[in-house]
Amino acid sequence: FTPERNPTGVYSRQFEIEPGWAGRRIVLHFGGVEGVLQVFINGSFVGLSKDSRLPVEFDVTDFVKLDAVNTLTAVVIQFSDASFIEDQDQWWLGGIHREVYLYSTGTTYLEDIFARTDFEPKTGEGSLDLSVRVDMGRTPEEGWSINWQLFDMERKALTEPASVPVDTTRLRLTEWPRVGAQVKATFPGIAPWSAELPHCYRLLVSLVNPKGELVEATSIRMGFRRVEINDRQMLVNGKAVMIHGVNRHDHSETEGKVLSEALMRKDLEVMKAFNVNAVRTSHYPNDPRFYDLCDEYGFYVIDEANLESHDFHNQICHDKRYLNAFVERGMRMVMRDKNHPCIIMWSLGNESGYGANHDAMAGYIRRYDPSRLLHYEGAISRTQTFADWDQGHLATDIICPMYPEIEDLVAWVSENRDPRPVIMCEYSHAMGNSNGCLREYYEAFEKYHGLQGGFIWEWIDHGLRQTSPGGKDYWAYGGDFGDVPNDANFIADGLVWPDRVPHPGLTEFKYLAQPVKVALVSDSPLEVEITSKHDFRDLGYLQAKWRLTADGENIDKGMLSLTGIRPGKSKRFALKLAHDVLSAFEGEILGLHVSFTLLEADGLRPAGHEVAWEHFVLQESGLLATESLTALPVDRVSDAQTLRLSSSQIVADFSPETGELIGLRRVASGEGDNLLAAPLRFTWWRSAIDNDGMKLWTGQDEKPLGKWQAAGIHETSHTLIEPPAWGDDSLRVGWRLSTPQLDEAGTFRQIFKLVDGGLLVSNELVCAESLPDLPRVGTQFALQEGFKRVVYCGNGPQENYRDRNAAAWVERFETTVSDMYVPYIMPQECGNRSEVRWFALHDTAQDRMVCIQALDAPLECKALHFSDRDLYAAKHTFDLEPCAETWVSIDAAQRGVGTKSCGPDTLPQYKLPPQTYRWSFLICLG
Repeated sequence: FTPERNPTGVYSRQFEIEPGWAGRRIVLHFGGVEGVLQVFINGSFVGLSKDSRLPVEFDVTDFVKLDAVNTLTAVVIQFSDASFIEDQDQWWLGGIHREVYLYSTGTTYLEDIFARTDFEPKTGEGSLDLSVRVDMGRTPEEGWSINWQLFDMERKALTEPASVPVDTTRLRLTEWPRVGAQVKATFPGIAPWSAELPHCYRLLVSLVNPKGELVEATSIRMGFRRVEINDRQMLVNGKAVMIHGVNRHDHSETEGKVLSEALMRKDLEVMKAFNVNAVRTSHYPNDPRFYDLCDEYGFYVIDEANLESHDFHNQICHDKRYLNAFVERGMRMVMRDKNHPCIIMWSLGNESGYGANHDAMAGYIRRYDPSRLLHYEGAISRTQTFADWDQGHLATDIICPMYPEIEDLVAWVSENRDPRPVIMCEYSHAMGNSNGCLREYYEAFEKYHGLQGGFIWEWIDHGLRQTSPGGKDYWAYGGDFGDVPNDANFIADGLVWPDRVPHPGLTEFKYLAQPVKVALVSDSPLEVEITSKHDFRDLGYLQAKWRLTADGENIDKGMLSLTGIRPGKSKRFALKLAHDVLSAFEGEILGLHVSFTLLEADGLRPAGHEVAWEHFVLQESGLLATESLTALPVDRVSDAQTLRLSSSQIVADFSPETGELIGLRRVASGEGDNLLAAPLRFTWWRSAIDNDGMKLWTGQDEKPLGKWQAAGIHETSHTLIEPPAWGDDSLRVGWRLSTPQLDEAGTFRQIFKLVDGGLLVSNELVCAESLPDLPRVGTQFALQEGFKRVVYCGNGPQENYRDRNAAAWVERFETTVSDMYVPYIMPQECGNRSEVRWFALHDTAQDRMVCIQALDAPLECKALHFSDRDLYAAKHTFDLEPCAETWVSIDAAQRGVGTKSCGPDTLPQYKLPPQTYRWSFLICLG
């Protein structure tokens, strides 16, 4: 049978039993549902199960007919007493989500296999402690045996077939299992399992009856590895690994919680491509096939119990009526998944407070499987202050806070002596335009002993693909189906869109998590040092290519062999240049780019895939200084409609009424057409990102958006208080900035001067001290239709902001206005480029160009076919209709993006306090 999304909650199928199953045990298997499962066969009640995200099996031997068609009916009740501990932030989609099938065994059968393994890093020896349980019913029979053999994944046998008798003499003893077999074996020189080198083995286990006949056989994938804590570090095979992790929900954009193996593999393929090495199965156990893939391709996994009592946060965990549910959910998870080497921690659930029920669950798991660590955030967060992280030793071996401030992490490891390492279970909330300050988190990880990374919230936007009445595809979120209550777009908080296309924030993560570090040792002669950040793997699987770039063009290149660079080690390379370009360079910007790509296909990554890179600016001509510009002889014209500055190169028109620059024309043969579709105007507003505040929510008063709205920033008016006045060679103008709440919010002044090269625009903003920190400080204008091509020198190639530009580098880049738009599920501010030296827009059809040249200091720029008003008004991407004009933003600075939709705000250095700002730029026409 196949899983299905079925809103009725009723699943019905007819089936026939093979005649060969007569006299055998017949089992009905459900891989996972959401809700309470009740099962009927031929109208007879078989049983029910809660927590059915994990498999549930029913012995239906006495319910089926061997000589007739049988009817299976499964009823899923979405809401019950179990719902109070299944209160995860996600779509609540009751129904059958995973596989349903029948299978049969003999009356004596393999009940359970537990292959406990260990690895000794000092000797390289692996050990196996195999426990096999056999069910024989009420009357154990002697003479049965277990055969076992170990193979590598190429089917090469590592051991000879071995047989051990099934022991049935333990019925009155304390040994375990009472009926079964145990094997202990060691293997010298074993290849251990890790996320970097996921060496797996195949264990074959067979059940043989007293006649020597094979009754049943199965195999499991397994690996040898050790997980432990020592000196405030989590060690895997003796090494303190850095967790570059993500939280992942099950989600399909078309099938909800029904996931194919191909889609699971796609998740891991994109993760591996972007240097993710760990997954937390938030907040329930995943499909068994997902763990198989993690075993095979190499991911550290925190396996999490299906337990979250979010709305009754610290209550149900103390309620004795839920004790069995807590313990059973942890026990069933461990029993199902215990043989997967990828699982390094068991998690007791999420956001459920901390009580005796957790300690009971932890006690069971610790006793049953001491080979792994325990994880539970609730045990260390009795209050929201980091000073209380030294709690909950019974329930968690890891200090695993949610969304801590970087300064709190540093203070903790610097001041507290708790022996547990810090690995954040959730941080850097990836909602919309987000993941600001991720660089500073990684700087702390790499600097401070005891910090070992964490898991970003989260992997994927949970949008469901729909089609608008106008025929446009979009991703729906909470409330789009008339569902009440809902959290609106709070389900769209991932590093990738629902179709697994990465957000720009994932590129930032990839760079920070890359396993190679490059340092520029010398630029004359050119020498670099390459350091491996791997824990287990030699860098020889990569190829290093370097290229020298001049103004974005490659002028020299070479290759480097990385063979022999062991984990944690470094090697220096002198780069041999074809000619001496360093001393002879006379261009704008000279760069060195080093790229590390796979020599061969590697699991989910193809040959040639770029794993890491680094870029260095070797030489730069520098920005022009405002004082260095030479004023041109100008003509000045004044009348009732226009104030005009003109030279032999450019004509600039101003409105006497508003004081704004309303026209720009090239001087060639005649004045030409006005290039401006909307005047140059000051702005300190941006179309709020999710981290500024949820625009569909109330209760956002303490978020930046709430403060901006309270101050009226979004309703700022400009009143001319210093009408345009001629200077010797310039035009000066000033405005009072007012909001409905604050008449004297600030003043903004501009000085316009025609100089050799274009129109010099000098800007000054003086803010009222009572204002909150600002969204942006800059100017905007619109260009006439046709300006579609963008060429700029600044941080690129993807969208970046002041607190999210580690994965960008300064070079000359080319893109289009359409491609600068980033289609976040909730439309919002997007497309920015930081550290911009110049920013040019081209109308190739009419051979026109407008270039913004930074003066004195770099700018932040973007160009879109949408205005900020368009973006802020839209609730879905289909609400947006690109305009023919091009809206251009030229900012002295824009506030960082941070993570405040659920995590910390951007750091103070990326905020814009209410103060005086001065900046200048040159508008050039071509």
